[in-house]
Amino acid sequence: MKDLVLNIDVKNGEITIIGMVDNPTLVDQVVMQAWLVDGVKKVDNQIRTKGDL
Repeated sequence: MKDLVLNIDVKNGEITIIGMVDNPTLVDQVVMQAWLVDGVKKVDNQIRTKGDL
């Protein structure tokens, strides 16, 4: 996941992730990593795949 370009905003335990990735598997991996952060209450996934264009 080191080559991903994502905008991540964290406020009051809520994470918003915006960006573009190559495939749905990467979307799942990013969201799962966000949920692993201690104190997270909500993840707003606004990640798109290149196939969504």
